[in-house]
Amino acid sequence: MHHPIAQFVALTCHANASLCGHELPPFLITNSTAQFCESIRFVSTRRRLWGGLSNEPVAADPNAWFEYLKKKGALGVQLRCARHDDSKLPGWLVAAFAGGGGTWSMDVALPSGAAERWAGNWKVGNRDAPDRRIWTVEYCGNTTRRSGTSHSRDLSLVARELEVSLREVLLFSMNQSLSGFSESFQSALDTIKSQGEHGHGYHQDLAPPGVLSTTATALLDACQKAWVFGGMGSWNDLMFEGNYQQTYETLSERLFNAVNAAIASSASSSFAAHSSEDR
Repeated sequence: MHHPIAQFVALTCHANASLCGHELPPFLITNSTAQFCESIRFVSTRRRLWGGLSNEPVAADPNAWFEYLKKKGALGVQLRCARHDDSKLPGWLVAAFAGGGGTWSMDVALPSGAAERWAGNWKVGNRDAPDRRIWTVEYCGNTTRRSGTSHSRDLSLVARELEVSLREVLLFSMNQSLSGFSESFQSALDTIKSQGEHGHGYHQDLAPPGVLSTTATALLDACQKAWVFGGMGSWNDLMFEGNYQQTYETLSERLFNAVNAAIASSASSSFAAHSSEDR
């Protein structure tokens, strides 16, 4: 799972936890998805009275953003992944590039029926920072019409789709003697089968304790190992002879879609849990 996507997941889950009344530690200092970030700030795009747009700071760090959402009476946050249907290349193949593979954002539901959509932008700050916190991250929010569509599908169905896709791609990777990738797929399957008891993902703090269901927690862990769509030397760089190439492309597309659906649905389920507590 790319670092920016992991941070989207963590912010979504922590925001919903905060809206439920959870006391949270400083996100920028303690969360693993922020360990290489110098700053994470939030700005809101506003239309000027005399025309044009301006970005107004609303929060200097994630915890301040959580408080901002509380003051606005936010109902909850969902994680959204929009596909690029106009791309000439499949999403899984360009996932390693900026803007490739789909657009991720957080949708904040407001009492008015409107929503705020928050997109992220990562830039390199001090490359030589001794603590390796080289990234400056800015999330920009825009007011939009709230969609009636939930970004959280039935997690049992999402889990089944991911498991089937992993088993198919695991068999292919084993037949092609791709031991490193086979180990990743096996780890992801082990997490799903054990319902998260066997965690293999790097980020073990994507959500505060008790915010996600066992299934959602397991899926987010499994997706960290199932995400093999990186840069050089990744799954994307492989080439095969004859019909094997078509099989590889078909399985890659299926896995990519299953992983993205599992990430978005699992993170967004923290909104469903928040809504249930309110009821």
